[in-house]
Amino acid sequence: MAGFEASDGSESSQLTMPWRRRTSDISGNVTKWALFSNDTLTLGDFAVTPGIRFDHDSVCGNYVSPSLGTTYQLSEHSIARVSIAKGFTRPTFAMTSGGGVFWMSNPGLTAEQGWSYQAGVESAVFDRVNVKGTLFRHDIDNAISNDPDSTVGKYVNVGKIVRQGYEVSAESAPVFNTSLKVSNSFVHIRPDAPFRTTNNYSYQAGIKYDDRKSWLGQLTGTYIRWDLPEGTGRDGYFVWDANLNRRFDIGNDRSAELFFTVHNLFAAPYTTLTSQVNPGRWVEGGVKWRY
Repeated sequence: MAGFEASDGSESSQLTMPWRRRTSDISGNVTKWALFSNDTLTLGDFAVTPGIRFDHDSVCGNYVSPSLGTTYQLSEHSIARVSIAKGFTRPTFAMTSGGGVFWMSNPGLTAEQGWSYQAGVESAVFDRVNVKGTLFRHDIDNAISNDPDSTVGKYVNVGKIVRQGYEVSAESAPVFNTSLKVSNSFVHIRPDAPFRTTNNYSYQAGIKYDDRKSWLGQLTGTYIRWDLPEGTGRDGYFVWDANLNRRFDIGNDRSAELFFTVHNLFAAPYTTLTSQVNPGRWVEGGVKWRY
């Protein structure tokens, strides 16, 4: 498979300081295009997928991103997988051209580049539980991080950051249209000085009812520990979301679906920045038409 994608546009922002009666308009043009190709080769129980991508960015330059993935069929219901890939993350417009009273732009900021390595297994246990496990490591160069200057900050390239950890999950097969899912992840983040090493971890638990005809209901809880500096924010809460969907078959290949969701069901006071508090309990609902 091969492909091409492109985009051309402009970005703009406006900074207003009422106490100084000043307004600053910032704008810029960005052109991006990319060529990519990949294929999958099957060799017995092995499947190999090589790929390559070339990106042009009028702000950040040119990048070549190769990748290689392979899977091995261990048994009828189990596979092992390994992958390696190179990629990049461009800085946002706000990082390079924005800024404010206490935050400076950095036009010299360059894109992050890095290699990603992953290995894992997936298996069905007695046709009752599907389990997955993954080990990963990301070596990132030109990593973008906040300036440690507490008076006037800006985004800067700080060198290298290594992120490594694991992800594990298990999901039961449906019994009376009901299934359970649990997962856990951990990541150890080791940046170059002067930034500190952190350990992040999360848990997720959920129950789902789906009769595949009319009703779909889900209750999902997520716990994230960001290892935030003292006074930065508030984490360590389970945040629960509840969702209920009702499907209707109207006929002539048309259908409607009513949905209702309660986010942060128990109004957990989590936030990563005390100055930007996340909402408590909030709800949304509506209807979807398919025709």
